[in-house]
Amino acid sequence: MTGADRVALFGGFVVVLTVAGLGGALALGVLDTAPAIRAGYAVVGTLLALGVYAVTRGDATPDGEPPVTAGQTAKILLVLGGLAVAATAWTGDRLVPLLGLLPAGYLLVATQVRHDGAPAPTLAATVVLFAVPPITKALTTGFYFGGTDTFAHVDSLNRLFAAGYTTVLPHGYDFFPGFHLFVGAASLLGGLSPYDAIVAAGIGVSALLVPTMYLVATRLFADGRVALGVALAVTAVEWVGYHTVYFFPQTLAVVLLGVGFYVTTSLSTAGTTRRYRQYGAYALGLVVVLVFVHHLTYVVALAPVGAVAAATYAAPALAGRAGGTLGALSTARDRLRFRWSFPVVVGATAVVSYLVFSGSIIVYGIFGLAFNIGREVAGSGAFSTFFYGVAVPVDTAARALSWFARPTGIYYSVFGAVALVGLYEALASGRRYADRAPLLAVAVGTVPLFLPLPVQIPQVERITVVVVLFAVFPLGIGIARALGSGGTRAGRIGVVVGLLQSRRWGRRARSRR
Repeated sequence: MTGADRVALFGGFVVVLTVAGLGGALALGVLDTAPAIRAGYAVVGTLLALGVYAVTRGDATPDGEPPVTAGQTAKILLVLGGLAVAATAWTGDRLVPLLGLLPAGYLLVATQVRHDGAPAPTLAATVVLFAVPPITKALTTGFYFGGTDTFAHVDSLNRLFAAGYTTVLPHGYDFFPGFHLFVGAASLLGGLSPYDAIVAAGIGVSALLVPTMYLVATRLFADGRVALGVALAVTAVEWVGYHTVYFFPQTLAVVLLGVGFYVTTSLSTAGTTRRYRQYGAYALGLVVVLVFVHHLTYVVALAPVGAVAAATYAAPALAGRAGGTLGALSTARDRLRFRWSFPVVVGATAVVSYLVFSGSIIVYGIFGLAFNIGREVAGSGAFSTFFYGVAVPVDTAARALSWFARPTGIYYSVFGAVALVGLYEALASGRRYADRAPLLAVAVGTVPLFLPLPVQIPQVERITVVVVLFAVFPLGIGIARALGSGGTRAGRIGVVVGLLQSRRWGRRARSRR
């Protein structure tokens, strides 16, 4: 079976499964008509992905030079970004400044990704595109409290400044004071109020995900264009942008986990013993920091990491029975040796040991998570929603159909399509991605968590904040494929710009429970 046959078969399977599942849910009365229609974004995304895949080729970089070099792109975006921030501060409105920056900016960066432009300036331009929207959001919202945790963290910082020691931190953060020590230092050194320090630290730390995930992807795939696509994908994930201004300990922990992934993936490529020891020492120091930053982040992260490890270990045996190629998969399994994976093993051991012996597992590890999940699963009907001064619209079939033409519907349809393009490319280029097949399988499995599902998943936000470190890989491969050679330039770049732009205007207000 050729790669194209595998793609067509999988695409048809997704369409048939979605239609059959929605039809069965309607027939059984599990879903109403309007939610079932909106869930059809999966079919729209699948068909769009098949179309994009059919008119592009992901195995070649276009000939010729881009009309604007990577260095010029970075300079242009730095100027445009500065003007957008200044205009927002002056007018008190960010819509027009962002409309002047984002469409042109994403078009320029997408062109650099298409031509595999110089990494450093392309990453600098991508960081500008990532950072300017939250900066303008902070300038125009006064006190942005997100899911209300910001109130608690401002109060915690005030207590820390007044007392001078971490044992006064409430809500159990005396066990995990890393976030408050970091933001408190930013407040003191920068002369900022606690709230301003939280926002500034959130924007600065979250922006580090762009180059960090580029470096991780470079180590994993050894493909500069795919790595740039992964960096661009970071700016397209709704949850990353949301938690940039609504900054809280789990966000900091996730960024540090991203750095830890880079260090771990670098161990097997260290060319000398000295470099290996440098990476190892840095990894152990990072483990110490991570232990004191958050708690449930690492418990959640163990699930996808463990799944990747298990799949990597089992893949050669499964491929052998199926008559597949064993070489790449066996090489991938070799990376599970303690010499290359010890940061993950030591980190997991340290986190579990600290949770157990500090006593904090009683408060946060068992009762906290169990209570939240139990409340959402068993007691969801006990909560009421109140609307003040507005009429609740009737959720009709016509209204559900119009959802596909709105920014939110466009965003989710294109988001799913780009992820599927990445999956199609991996299926069609089996030898190219064979040694990363277990990782990509787990990564693709995390993508639906970022999409509106017809069922409720308890504590899904805590999960998505962590697994974003995996979901960006199929998105990045999809972006690289969509910007590959072949097809029409307007169609390819339009898909990527549509994905990245609709996210900016389609974000919904959410709160973290």
